[in-house]
Amino acid sequence: MIISCDLVDESDTDCFGTNFGSAYIDDCGYCIGGLTGLEENFKM
Repeated sequence: MIISCDLVDESDTDCFGTNFGSAYIDDCGYCIGGLTGLEENFKM
């Protein structure tokens, strides 16, 4: 996820802060997957 065009290094970081990770924002707006230990839409 690219947060800023000014910070090139951030483009390799997922929402959990893991370099080249696989975490992403779910339908509820939570960072899940990857190393978070959370499942998609766990708050539903």
